[in-house]
Amino acid sequence: SSGFFVDDEDKVCLLHTRLAVVDLSSNAEQPMSIYDEAITISYNGEIYNYQELKLELEENGFSFFGNSDTEVVIKAYAHFGIGFLQKIKGMFALAIWDRNKRRLVVARDASGIKPLYYSIHNGVLKFASEIKALLPMIKGSVEINKGAISKYLSFLWCPGSETPVSGVKKLGPGELIVWQLDRPLKVSRWHIKDSSNYVGVNSPAEISSTLSRKLGESVRSQLQADVPVGGLLSGGLDSSSLMVFAQKFDPEIPTTSPRNKILIV
Repeated sequence: SSGFFVDDEDKVCLLHTRLAVVDLSSNAEQPMSIYDEAITISYNGEIYNYQELKLELEENGFSFFGNSDTEVVIKAYAHFGIGFLQKIKGMFALAIWDRNKRRLVVARDASGIKPLYYSIHNGVLKFASEIKALLPMIKGSVEINKGAISKYLSFLWCPGSETPVSGVKKLGPGELIVWQLDRPLKVSRWHIKDSSNYVGVNSPAEISSTLSRKLGESVRSQLQADVPVGGLLSGGLDSSSLMVFAQKFDPEIPTTSPRNKILIV
């Protein structure tokens, strides 16, 4: 599905095209608004601890009309403010318009799994999950960033915030944009890696046990979906290892290989 939200007074527009994975009903359509459009979200990603967070919010008086992680995210913002980013665990690129505070919050997950690009032109902030979505909005000011392309050809990626298009930047992993009317745009980090709770391991057996437990927990949390989930086997260690853990929780999980196009059930 797809949809849009417009705040004419403050000239804010959010557009969204959705691929439904959790809660396939119309209750999860985006952009999603609560409190008579006082808070609106456009969000791409998946939050793996949304069920636990939903229970915490219900204990604090929140009610829910659907079963999507999107609704949990927007109500977590309503309850915790920008601090909600410290509460959610997952992959995401999101934008939240808070009409009462006249504040737009744009954020990217700590690992940078979901992309987010932005441009500031003539005092207007424009952002999208793909550069090509920005191009129609900034046409007339599009120029190739030769330095960024040179870095890409050298390293197979472009370090920092540069992109192949001058004037278009990428928001970094764990970074946050706060845009408030009549205030300068602020880009900062919301996620800072905390190593204070790190506990060293003393033996190969302990390392193996810890790694196995952590991978199992991660894979299990990412099997949540209201659509079929499968595995793509590339022939390497990564995908094969993940499917070993996935089959512990779903013995009949299907896998497929792109090379021989064989479906294994």
